[in-house]
Amino acid sequence: ETLQEQLIGGFTLNQPSINSNTGLLGQSAAMLGLALTTTPASSIEYIAYVRQNLQNKKIVPEAIAADEGYGFNSFTGILPIWKGFRNIAYFFFVLIFMVMGFAIMFRVKINPQTVIGIQAILPKVIALLLIITFSYAIVGLLVDLMYVVFYLIVNAFISFDIIKAGTLCGGMGTGAACMVQAASGQWGLPIAMFIQSFFVQLIAPSAIFSLASGLPQAVGVVIDLLLTITGINLIIRIILGFAIIFTFSKLFLKLLGAYVTIVIQLIFAPIILIGGAFPGSKAVGNWFRNILANLSVFPTTMIFLLLSYVFIIQPIVSGLGLLGVKDLASGTILNPPLLFAFAPSSSTVMTIIGLGLLLMASKYVDMVKDALQVPPFKYGTAISEALEAGYWGNKKWSDAD
Repeated sequence: ETLQEQLIGGFTLNQPSINSNTGLLGQSAAMLGLALTTTPASSIEYIAYVRQNLQNKKIVPEAIAADEGYGFNSFTGILPIWKGFRNIAYFFFVLIFMVMGFAIMFRVKINPQTVIGIQAILPKVIALLLIITFSYAIVGLLVDLMYVVFYLIVNAFISFDIIKAGTLCGGMGTGAACMVQAASGQWGLPIAMFIQSFFVQLIAPSAIFSLASGLPQAVGVVIDLLLTITGINLIIRIILGFAIIFTFSKLFLKLLGAYVTIVIQLIFAPIILIGGAFPGSKAVGNWFRNILANLSVFPTTMIFLLLSYVFIIQPIVSGLGLLGVKDLASGTILNPPLLFAFAPSSSTVMTIIGLGLLLMASKYVDMVKDALQVPPFKYGTAISEALEAGYWGNKKWSDAD
């Protein structure tokens, strides 16, 4: 092989074997095939190469998606059902866009003065489409917000020294935090009922005697002990016990109804929200307010239970750090006319206030919904009606036996 042949071979990289013709035409065809089969310089590959170098040099860090949050992951079990109704809503949106197109072409009037126009309808429909698409994420965000609001209020109580415990429970020296969490319902409603009922049975009778007689709290305690020994005071404690069980049972049913309402509103959100496409509809606002109101009842209930616990235990909170509550009875409290015959102690009045907050626990849900002007879910009463029918039906069969 001559030097000239080596140079030609190095220049053409790979000699295409098109034919054995070494003339001008054959060589031209070979060079054309070489140009077509050889990959030119790619801008895509170059950009990918530059990006990889920048990431290796830590100039541009790799993007890592953030966690969706507790609220977003708390309804993953019903996410496939929501997706099904979302797709159904998308189908109806196709029909809505078709109807809008015909209405715009035929200049249909909304009222005698207004003609349907794309400028007036299209932004509203697109916004509604986005709300339906992100309705699941909106509910998840509101769930996260529910916890943020509750712990914000709890931390405010801690910063104002109303609660002498942190928000965490565990390890040595955290008995106060455990008591606060248990009494406020963070461990569940049955445990909160047990804790609250225990302190009511322990403190409330003596406070009632002290309030009725106008004597100091210590004298009320002595009267309570004497009546307990004789067995007369047992009636008061039985009445208080049944009253607390009754109000917590009603509260549980209302909280269960609120939870079921949230799930229903989430599952059918795409179908409910599609009503906002019609003129004058308030479907979006009503749906959002309904979700917000039903989620708000849970932190509101825990805050009221926490306040009732703080007030009820005031007569015994002094010096007992395990209860996790500040001694508020050292101050004064209003003694309104016509209500008390004698001026009771502050601790006695606070115990009665806490008992009142506890006995009205079944109305916490109604208070929140009234404040947000959301009508109660009237079909939720079917839960208690079914339980009542089951109870009386079982009693009927028991009597027949």
